[in-house]
Amino acid sequence: MPTVYVAHYGLPQLKGARHWAILVPKDGQLFTAYQVSGSTQTYEVKPPEDIQTDKSSAYLGKVEVGQIAEGHRPGFQKTVLAVPVTKNSTSWNCQNWVVAALSSAKAAGFGVNAYSQKELQDLLAKSAK
Repeated sequence: MPTVYVAHYGLPQLKGARHWAILVPKDGQLFTAYQVSGSTQTYEVKPPEDIQTDKSSAYLGKVEVGQIAEGHRPGFQKTVLAVPVTKNSTSWNCQNWVVAALSSAKAAGFGVNAYSQKELQDLLAKSAK
């Protein structure tokens, strides 16, 4: 069963908010990434993309948040991509979307933990490479 991760990105020397994405392993070092892009006025859910974390200088680490059955990938993808973004709010960002996406996936019966933003921040802080 593929493990579901939350990864964070940023520059270690810069303190403050980190970009978060949900990652599901695909093949070898390849992951399918689910994330939002943009800024306060332009946030949007990005189409899933294949990434290699070791190819990104901004990658800071990841934490396991659950597992899904291989055959449940399409349903998981549909569920997380349906989570809306919030625009025009300076208190909302990609981290809020990841938390909402995990909560939505858990409510839909997928084997993921619905961590709070603070819980994920603490877990990710320990995972920094």
